[in-house]
Amino acid sequence: RLAIESYEREEHLLFSALDEQGLPVEQETCEKLFNCMAENSGPTSIPDSISQRLAAESERHAKATISQSLEANNQHFNEAREKLEKWAEDMVLAAEKALKDTKEQIKALRRQARQAVTLEEQHEIPQQLQKLEKQQRRQRQEIFKVEDEIMEKRASLIESLERRLAQ
Repeated sequence: RLAIESYEREEHLLFSALDEQGLPVEQETCEKLFNCMAENSGPTSIPDSISQRLAAESERHAKATISQSLEANNQHFNEAREKLEKWAEDMVLAAEKALKDTKEQIKALRRQARQAVTLEEQHEIPQQLQKLEKQQRRQRQEIFKVEDEIMEKRASLIESLERRLAQ
């Protein structure tokens, strides 16, 4: 019985057997034999050479099973990291797009200010411009805040996954 504590608890029954010619019997065949009805005819002595071969075969099965588990866990880790990278990219792009839109509004408003004819327009536009520039500064700060949040989440995810994937 092999129990692996990693991302999830895994339990495996590993079988090792040799046939009459001394050749290893496959895991699947051993599992089927294990499910057959049988009678216990008493203790059997197993020569040391056969016991050593069975122990070596058992060790090989355990290593192969652990290797498969590691492969599955690595795949899970990579998928989670990919999701995080996509989320991070979306967050940054959204924040940068909002900033770009504000910059475009500022450009348009400055153009409008140069073309302003009435005194009321000349007074109103600088106030709007000031609001947009303040918004632009907040959006720049928001980009930094988003990038910090992404770094924190990335570090936390990696740490969490590494803890869970450690076998």
